[in-house]
Amino acid sequence: QVEAIRKMSNLRLIKLLDYDDKLSWTSSNDDMPPLSFKKLRYLEWWSFPFKSLNIDMPNVVVVQLVNAKLEILWEGRKV
Repeated sequence: QVEAIRKMSNLRLIKLLDYDDKLSWTSSNDDMPPLSFKKLRYLEWWSFPFKSLNIDMPNVVVVQLVNAKLEILWEGRKV
């Protein structure tokens, strides 16, 4: 699934609703694979499965993570 999402780099809105944890993400650990969405303005993700949000999204306005396992939003400075 990550590769499919990675190919959609021009998305402006992402809304993933995984109420019953049926989406599976192949990752060697709890870290999110790096993704880049330069035009993304809105991100909503239910049952976010990773410990950090590793998405390059400089134009995002709304980030809504519901029932997330998030421990750190991102590392470093975001301007």
